This record gives sequence, structure tokens and C-alpha cells, in this order.
Amino acid sequence: DGWDLNDAHVACRQLGYEGGALSIRTSRTETRYRYLNHGTSSSYLTNVHCNGSEMLLDQCSFSTAEAGYGCQDNMAAGVICASIRLRGTGASASKGRVEVFQNGECGTVCGDGWDMHDAHVVCRVLGFNSAYAAPVGATYGRSTMQILMSDAKCLGYETQLDQCAFNTSHTCENNDDQTAGVACVTVRLQTPTATSGQVEVFRDGKWGRVCEDGWDLDDANVVCRELGFTHALAANHNTTHEAITTPILLTNVNCNGAEMQLQQCPSKPNDHSCEHGDDAGVSCGLVDFLGIRLRGRGATATQGRVEVYLNGVWGTVCGSGSYGTAAWDINDANVVCRQLGFPHALAAQRQYHVSDIYGQATAPVLMSNVHCVGTEEKNSTMQIQLKTPFQLLQSL
Repeated sequence: DGWDLNDAHVACRQLGYEGGALSIRTSRTETRYRYLNHGTSSSYLTNVHCNGSEMLLDQCSFSTAEAGYGCQDNMAAGVICASIRLRGTGASASKGRVEVFQNGECGTVCGDGWDMHDAHVVCRVLGFNSAYAAPVGATYGRSTMQILMSDAKCLGYETQLDQCAFNTSHTCENNDDQTAGVACVTVRLQTPTATSGQVEVFRDGKWGRVCEDGWDLDDANVVCRELGFTHALAANHNTTHEAITTPILLTNVNCNGAEMQLQQCPSKPNDHSCEHGDDAGVSCGLVDFLGIRLRGRGATATQGRVEVYLNGVWGTVCGSGSYGTAAWDINDANVVCRQLGFPHALAAQRQYHVSDIYGQATAPVLMSNVHCVGTEEKNSTMQIQLKTPFQLLQSL
């Protein structure tokens, strides 16, 4: 009675599936969720009403009925859970080592071929919009579990990881620290558009709003960069939409603007001084036709591996020119830094130095043979276009 997807999400999370439920079942052919009362007698929950954020079913409102009374067999509640979870040192509901459940066994995913397309699928299964990173190695500690998947090749639109092409045989060993992980984007925008709206954050297993107290452009820039945009156009206030009823989770957010994720900024939990209608929002933008961002291990708003946005895809820039000549230099770096809003570059890093400093990139290479004069100026919109010769790689 009343069993719905919110109830199913809670049941699956209680069973260890952070991704919650894929669907519900109310048939005698499905396994019922049985409630054991003090370990001595069995009863069944009925009229369960969860809001979806609870971690245990008995945190929801419900009634109990003795077995054989009130609820017929064809009314038994069932679930199909998402067979992915995140585990490891420092793991949470949004980041960790990927573990999958297959054929009655739980195990890890070999990092061979693991990239952002695969990570996006995992994060969407877990209830997030996209992935922020696809780490491979001991980021979340070593695992002693068996490896069940390898060479995952997702296109990015799949709804489950096992819908992607993959192998069950592998050359990857857990003690070589080659297991796959993800870090999911823990912010999202609620209406009205894909580039602007009310900010929501994921904390303590639930989504919630951000209070506008202290909300400024530095905070908005961090949110927009985490969502894959280059910068914020505005830090919006009073952005509440009546249809949104999630709780306020954060207030007094105080980013310095260099953070890569909102969760890295100082903030306070809601002290209930912020009410419905006092919500923070953003309007995000990409610089001209070509977006630029800095990414990688230890990256900040001022340094990192250069990634560009072309034809709907984020990718990297090759540091070599034709016939192996080093093309990426301080002139190119100066243009990038000005496009990101800085006066000039301190250094131009390329090739192996970038991998050593910021980690190995998993995104495709989109540009090579970049040749900037270094004096390119902002156009009339006060933004810079890279109006310089470059070659789109044909291997995409």
C-alpha cells in the first residue's frame, strides 16, 4: 500500500546500494522487504511513506501488520536496486572506488580504459547529473575484492554500467592500484535553464538548497566551473521556485574563487535563519565559441591542465607542434590566462610536465599546433577568442 520509488530508494540504500532503486515491483514474484521486529517475531511494513532522503526504512512513517494479516501476497512490495556502490578510504555517496554487483558477487572495476564517459554513467546511476573526475589507482585506498569488469567502453548515455561494452578478463591486479573510481558533481541547477537557476548541493545523502546570505560572484564562479562552464555571469539572489521543496543545507558560503568544487569552500549548516525564498542561484557562461577551463590533480582557478570545449565536447590541447616541435609556449599561455580573466601567464607547461604535475588526462585531444602571437586582445564583448591557427585532430 502506497509503495513508491522514494520508499524503494531508501530500501536499496539500506541494503548498501547507494544508487538507490531503478524501479519498484508489487508482485508476488518479487522478493519482499521483510521487517524483523526485535529478532523474535516477523511482521510487515505497510503504508510506508518516505521522502527519499532517509537512510533506513524505519526512519519513514509506516504501520506494521502481522504476517498473514492485512496484506495479500500479490501486494508484496519489491525493488530492483542499482548494482553500483562507492567504497574506499575517504569515500562518500558521491565519490569513491567503483564496486559492482554481478551474478551474486561484489567486486571492483579494472581501470584499463576507464574515462569520463564511464564515470558519467556511474554518477548518473547514483543519482548525480555527471562526473567531475575519473581517477584510476589508489585514490580511495587498495581493495582486496575480486575484479569483475575491465575495459569499460561507455558512450556516455547508458543508464547502467553493464549496458556498456566491457570485458570480464583482465590484466589488472588490485595490488597494482589500478581500480577505477569516480568523483561525481555535487551541485546542480534547478529551473529555469541549463545555464542558470537555483543552486542545490548534495550533503549527507540528500539534495538541498543554498542560502543567499553572503552569496557572491566568487561562490557562483566555483559552482559554474564545477558544472563545466568557464565562469559565472551573475550570482543570483531570491531564486526560489515554488515547486522546489528541498531543505536549505548551507548558508554563509565563502569561496575565494579558486576552489574547483563548492564543497571545498568554507560554509555553515543552515541555522534556520534562512527561509524559503532566500535561495542562492547562478547564471553560467562559456567564453565565446570556445570554452577554456583548467583541470587536473591539484588544479585551481589559476593553474592546471588546459581543456577546451569544442562541438559539445571537453578535451585537451596537444603540447607539440608539427613533426614533434614544441608548439605550446608562453604566448599561447598568455592568451589562455587573459581569456580566463587574468592579466598574463607565469609559465607554459607542456607534455610530460603536465602529466607529472596534474595527472594523466582521460579526455580526448581536441587541438594541436596552437600558435598565438601573444598580443591578441579582447573583443567588443570583453572576452577573448583564440583567433589563431589550430588543427582539429581527425582521430576523434
